[in-house]
Amino acid sequence: MEIVNPFEYEAASSLDPDRISEWFIDDHNYARFIKSRRNVILDGDRGSGKSMILVYHAIENEMARASARSQEPDLSNVGIYVPSNNPLLQRAEHEEVLESAQRSIISERYLTYTIVAAIGKGLRQIESYLDAAERAAILDEIRYLMPSKRLDEVSDPFTYVTRFVRDALRMDQEALAKGLDFDFNFDTSSFYIHILPLLEALRNTKALSQTHFSLLIDDAHMLDPYQQRIINSWLGYRDHSLFSLKVAIAGLRNYDLGTTFGGNILEGHDYTAVNLYRPFQNLDSEYGRFAVKVVERRLKQAGIAERVQDFFPTSESFTKDLSNAKGRAEKLAISRGIDPNDRKAFNDFRYKFGRALYFRDRSRRANKPQYSGFETISHLSTGVVRSLLNICYAMFEREVSLRKTNPSFIRTDVQRDVILEASDKQWEFVRGELDKSIAHCTPEDAVKIARLLRRLAEYFRGRLLHHESEPRVLVFSISAFDPLRDAELVRLLDLAEEAQLLYVRSGTAKSGGGRENYYVVNRMLFPQYGLDVQGQHGRASLRAEDLLGAANHDKAFPNTMGIDPPLEQGTLFDV
Repeated sequence: MEIVNPFEYEAASSLDPDRISEWFIDDHNYARFIKSRRNVILDGDRGSGKSMILVYHAIENEMARASARSQEPDLSNVGIYVPSNNPLLQRAEHEEVLESAQRSIISERYLTYTIVAAIGKGLRQIESYLDAAERAAILDEIRYLMPSKRLDEVSDPFTYVTRFVRDALRMDQEALAKGLDFDFNFDTSSFYIHILPLLEALRNTKALSQTHFSLLIDDAHMLDPYQQRIINSWLGYRDHSLFSLKVAIAGLRNYDLGTTFGGNILEGHDYTAVNLYRPFQNLDSEYGRFAVKVVERRLKQAGIAERVQDFFPTSESFTKDLSNAKGRAEKLAISRGIDPNDRKAFNDFRYKFGRALYFRDRSRRANKPQYSGFETISHLSTGVVRSLLNICYAMFEREVSLRKTNPSFIRTDVQRDVILEASDKQWEFVRGELDKSIAHCTPEDAVKIARLLRRLAEYFRGRLLHHESEPRVLVFSISAFDPLRDAELVRLLDLAEEAQLLYVRSGTAKSGGGRENYYVVNRMLFPQYGLDVQGQHGRASLRAEDLLGAANHDKAFPNTMGIDPPLEQGTLFDV
């Protein structure tokens, strides 16, 4: 029997409708926004599930699900999926070949035609719901909008759209290939010239007379700057009776919301922002519950009827040692005068120090902790579902290679080995591949980021071993920060974020109210430092100058709040 890894991960746009239906975890809060008539921006890290949400609600997949259930499709809201990772939309050579005004025209042209082609592809699914007269009327309007003598023989409106776009783009490329001196004679193309009239023509049919069209634009951050401003200008369009935009962006915080006419779009006024960053403190958190659903869905589809905690069990020795440590934490709480009848204070102390005492009491000459169990795996993904599936995939493959059969669970030693190898590989990426993988990251930048991450790991290790209030904090905010003075720090943090070595979140400021950014290090970096990957609520406050000192001069973070000087990595585990 062929063994199929249930945790195989593919881009959502590459999946067939059956697989999407099998794997998608329907969060009705997100569905409510996608099905609304409002403009929506989905904000989340790469791998957080933005694409899957959009693809799931595209008309092709809506129709497939309705057919599988022997139901009539709901055409009240038709989603048109538009990928932005199309090489056509990212032609760097235009910078060299075209002047600024020409680049703007062709950028809008390519974006418009990409959407027109997506409409043609998506609406082909409902062709059978149109009678001959309606198809002829749509074709007549399309011929008017996009005239082409080469397509006189085409009688199907959606075939016409697809071929027209293909021909137009081919001719554009031939013109561009002539170089700097070619005759720039591109026809004007825009939302209002091609897309809006096409949607209006579709609306003039019985089947689509009440339809709202949702343009599902994926990975908008990958568009060129002018195309991003075009999208923003469309988001500012106030009449949502016919269409709305659902735009997925990785990192709205750094996304330019400027428009082509010089203004800016505003949240609440022009669009609604939906944040896909899920809290992930434990399996009862929003992300924890989501992670359980994702993995158990995959196991069920693979015919493995196991609870996720049973398929990824926790080491018995770790469970026993951790239970003993929590018992010592309770005794320590009593010795410090905390009344066991004050359940909140007593449980808070046990929560903060139970796991910390396990790590503190371990011999420095001991092996690294027995990393295992689904809760540990969930934390190692740092709240990113793609990372979660990648860890599970590697563990499944390792178990299969050892057992030569379909496993009913993943042994704890296999989990530990895969985790430590993955952590080591992540550090190899940090130390040797950053400048080769991230645009605008120089070799000098890569060295600075590697220093910063290493010093942060040492700092959190020091907290775990010595801090008397919040030993298991694993995130930090920045104090004494001046955006102008500390622009170099911002640049380095942005590069680390782009490499998904660091994640930026927003929360209530520790003092003075309001909001502040805080920073979450990719937790896959922590096992090599023997850290507890399950942090506690709270965050450390690190000065901007100390972060720069770590990056620029490899300086350890100062001894603050009762923390002893950080240990050097070489002394942590002599094995």
